[in-house]
Amino acid sequence: MELKLNLDRITISGDIIGVGTSFKELSNALRGTKWRAENDKTFRLARVDENGEYVNVAGLFKNNHQTSWRLDTSYHVNDDEIQSLLDIVKLMTNPHFTRIDVCIDIINSKYPNMAHRIYKFGVSERKFSEYFGKNKELQTLYIGSSSSQQQVRYYDKLVERRYRRIPVDPKIKQWERLELQLRGTSTEEWKQRYKEVLKCFKISNLKAIKNVWHRSMLYSLENNVTKWSEISKSVRAELRKEIKDSNGYDDTLSKKMISYFDENIHLIDNELRKFSDLMKIKM
Repeated sequence: MELKLNLDRITISGDIIGVGTSFKELSNALRGTKWRAENDKTFRLARVDENGEYVNVAGLFKNNHQTSWRLDTSYHVNDDEIQSLLDIVKLMTNPHFTRIDVCIDIINSKYPNMAHRIYKFGVSERKFSEYFGKNKELQTLYIGSSSSQQQVRYYDKLVERRYRRIPVDPKIKQWERLELQLRGTSTEEWKQRYKEVLKCFKISNLKAIKNVWHRSMLYSLENNVTKWSEISKSVRAELRKEIKDSNGYDDTLSKKMISYFDENIHLIDNELRKFSDLMKIKM
């Protein structure tokens, strides 16, 4: 099994007042660049992929009822694309980071594919979303919305790559990604947030629970027969304790990922600093 820590996406926000706030004025300012207007509040930067298809690399979006815009970009950009990003940043007053996406890739795990779940309490059930493939296998799990301060995504990266027809090393038989999107947090705060998510990343082994009542109730919850909201507070507390104590829940991979995260977090710090220097933005 191989783990890989990555900085995936970054959002930079700032006022664009030097050229005015209208769509026409900004379009004129970006004339001659590789940015293309999609509508009066959106510009796109695309590249041609290995299949000859256009893939969005970055987007520039107008914030409603404000003079500010947000530049959302993949961290994995080439030199020409960096110049295109600078075409936007140089128009901004006080550009600053407002969102980062950090992920750990789990490649060729010894566990069944997409078998882990995120047991995060204090989040309403309606904020959990699951998407399944044709054979009813889990492909994507979301906690939170893309517009919220924090969103967790656990998905089958191999399925995504195949869908986009991107070549994959034949040695990769299984590829899962656990990703955290954070808005409006400091570079130190997101580290703690990600570790909190990792602590909730477990795989169930309910047969190990000695209490038959707890075992049956947790099985019912796991299979969406029962909702947490239907259970009394006292029973909820007992069941959550089982999960937090990892009774019937294997957190071996979680602990391994936390250790890996602590050992390699400096790499993300270095990448953020490098990107900040390229964009001429203060950390």
